[in-house]
Amino acid sequence: MTKHFRPSAMLGLALGLSVFSVSPVLAEVTDGQVTTQQAQTPLQIMQAAIEQLIIDNADDPDALQAAIEAYVAASDNPELAAQAVLAAATDPQNPDAQAAIAANADLVAAVGKGLGAAIATIALTDPDAAAAMQATVTDSGNSSFETAVSTGNSEKTASIQQEQQQEQQQAQQQEDSTPENPGSPS
Repeated sequence: MTKHFRPSAMLGLALGLSVFSVSPVLAEVTDGQVTTQQAQTPLQIMQAAIEQLIIDNADDPDALQAAIEAYVAASDNPELAAQAVLAAATDPQNPDAQAAIAANADLVAAVGKGLGAAIATIALTDPDAAAAMQATVTDSGNSSFETAVSTGNSEKTASIQQEQQQEQQQAQQQEDSTPENPGSPS
């Protein structure tokens, strides 16, 4: 029989002083054995998901770039997603993600380009979030990752501008092809 317990806080003593610490812990009892583990934070959950994308696309950097862009752009919290992407690319926790990155150096650049493209997309609707995401990358001090993000951002921005120009041209062509109202009959 398996029972799950989720205490919301732990009480401990440190240096003779009472300390109250909120730290969700999962405890599982199976056949009389108790095992515990820390609950994952939202950042850790996102990082694990991104590391899985790295693993799933280890042989296709272009697919990985697109997957990262889609994941971040669809995120409810793109700023946290940017932190998770940075962590997954620069300090992966999953051994399979570590092995994939070690085996294919292009994967980190693909992750960075995907993040950069997502930042460009998000900038259209939430420039503050996009600026915060870019600051996260800049503050990391990882110049090669920052370059990859910048490249992805530039490429996506150019693509967005091209799409906007095409839409404007199509709108202009529709206006030009609209027949003029004929003059009043005499």
